[in-house]
Amino acid sequence: MSSLKGLTPSPLPFVGAPLRIAIVHARWNKPVIDALVAGAVAKLKQHGVKDHNIAIQSVPGSFELPLACQRYVLSPRVPLGRRVWREMLMR
Repeated sequence: MSSLKGLTPSPLPFVGAPLRIAIVHARWNKPVIDALVAGAVAKLKQHGVKDHNIAIQSVPGSFELPLACQRYVLSPRVPLGRRVWREMLMR
């Protein structure tokens, strides 16, 4: 049985400076979720995403995740996401 060693690096450069990212997570398994969020934020910063462009929202459980994501997509704080989401819905 082989073990997962990670993804191979992309040959294309990734520039995260213009991105606005929302991380929405459930609170049901705090030690695991905190580590995943910290890792995601660290990787985003490594690729140039600015602190003020990373929004982190916690919800009580998995049932609330879709609603919280919908609110972020429809909020004026994430205008590009709203446009992309509407384009996806129109397909």
